[in-house]
Amino acid sequence: MDEIHPLALILETARLARRYVEAGLAAKGLTFNQYNMLRFLASRDFAYPSEAAEELSLWRPTVTVILRNLEKKGWILRSPDPDSRRNVRICLSASGREKTDTVVDWIVRVKGSLDPFVGLKRSEIQQLGHHLLKVRDSIEEQLDGLVERMADTSEDSEASPSN
Repeated sequence: MDEIHPLALILETARLARRYVEAGLAAKGLTFNQYNMLRFLASRDFAYPSEAAEELSLWRPTVTVILRNLEKKGWILRSPDPDSRRNVRICLSASGREKTDTVVDWIVRVKGSLDPFVGLKRSEIQQLGHHLLKVRDSIEEQLDGLVERMADTSEDSEASPSN
């Protein structure tokens, strides 16, 4: 059997970890994106939907749907921005803050039964974290200028004669 490329393994692990978390959140009546939105809003007094989209790496239409569903549940509030009526500010409602706190507490309480690192030694988990940080930093460095490098490569291949 061929060895799996480390990046493919990271992506597959991330996909499975997300499914793992989603299963627990579903039991609490939340989707993964809704939970992340609540956590994002819990860390500030208010935010703009565009900030949420940027911070959570989501498309703006996706954020709109998430916010609409959270608003229906009474967990967020929308209000016009006093500085610019064209903008809308979003924040947690009292019940949204309570829901966020409840789910975070629940995650902490059940961590042992939902911990994908069971079976790994503390030193192995620390090593894994260290290596993943290095991979993350490498990817961030390589992202700088990626579009320009891709354009240069594309121009090179168009300029070279084909046989």
